[in-house]
Parts: sequence; C-alpha cells; structure tokens
Amino acid sequence: MNQKGFSLLEILVALTLIALGGAFVMGKYFDNLQEGYVKSTGIQIANFKTLLEDFRRHCNQYPTTAQGLDALVTKPSVAPECPNYPPSGIMNTNKVPMDPWGRPYNYESDGTKVLIWSLARDGKEGGEGFDKDIRSDEL
Repeated sequence: MNQKGFSLLEILVALTLIALGGAFVMGKYFDNLQEGYVKSTGIQIANFKTLLEDFRRHCNQYPTTAQGLDALVTKPSVAPECPNYPPSGIMNTNKVPMDPWGRPYNYESDGTKVLIWSLARDGKEGGEGFDKDIRSDEL
C-alpha cells in the first residue's frame, strides 16, 4: 500500500524534537537575558556612584541613608541640608530608575562612603549565580 503523508507517530516525534530544541534555545536565551541584566545593573550602579560624587561636590557629603538615592532627583527635605543643590537636580530625570528586575536599588551611607546594591533576580539577600546580590563594593 502506497500512502502519502506522515503517520501520527512521525508527527509526534518531529514535534518532540522541535520542542526539545526550542527548550534548549530558550534556556540559552534566558541565561543571556539574565547575564545582560547583571551587566546592566553593574553599569547603573557605577552611574549612581558618579552621580553621588557630583552630589558630594555640591553638598560636601553623600546623601544619608534616610535621604537615599532620591536625593539625586529632588533636593533632600531631610537634614542635613544642601544649600548648593542644583535646581534641576543631580540626575536629569524625575525618578530614580529601578533595577532590571523591577525593584528599587538599595542604598546606605554614613556620609563619608556609600553602598549601593541590587538584590538581583531572586530579590533576596545573598544568593549565587544570577541570584547573587550586585554590590557597589564588589564592582
């Protein structure tokens, strides 16, 4: 008997192979995406450090922990005051950007040094791989 077309088994085998190949490709895609997020976070933290130096030049100290990174966007309303704060702000935007995972960056300062970090993919302290916190003191 001479049949034209594919049997159900042949179609299922082909679909299974396509699905396995797609899973492999998507896995690589998501790894590359997370790698890009990590690199982007490091770049943004480096930008924050540069902007914080600019803030320090204007205000003679870094923003306090209470003032946070928002001090780069709007003049701090929490002491200590900064009389030389530029009217347009330090960062030319109306809000501090979020990390690539959609969460705010963390900030601490004693007035003489700063620490900026992202909790990375898992949003929790610590972690390994793509879940490892990205910290300014480790860049």
